[in-house]
Amino acid sequence: MMRIYAAVAQKEWELISGCTKAALAAAKACGAVLGGDRGFRPACGPDATLVGVARRKVAEQAAHRVAIDIERLREGSVTSHAAMARALNERGVPVPSGRGTWTYNGDKGDGASNCLKFAYADCKAVRQIQHP
Repeated sequence: MMRIYAAVAQKEWELISGCTKAALAAAKACGAVLGGDRGFRPACGPDATLVGVARRKVAEQAAHRVAIDIERLREGSVTSHAAMARALNERGVPVPSGRGTWTYNGDKGDGASNCLKFAYADCKAVRQIQHP
């Protein structure tokens, strides 16, 4: 019985191999460049400082957008943190990561009780937005 399975597997491998080789030959005949290395070599490696600056800029832009929405909510008399999290979700304001929802964690006794604490439900990362 095992010999039959082995023979069937061998035949299937030959069929797949033949189809793959035929497809690669056809692509090559049409002028496609095969292989993953296209010869690109950057002049220097990645710069961690520039990456940090770029990330900081994106984070500041996201914080500014959220701060504008929070100010609008405060003007509309939404004052509690839990209500603010619900309102942000209802308005469709995305969390900065683009994944998850806004939730209020409450005061964890870490000395930052004057902050709005929102967590991304998917990763539990806490973000703080300072009160004015």
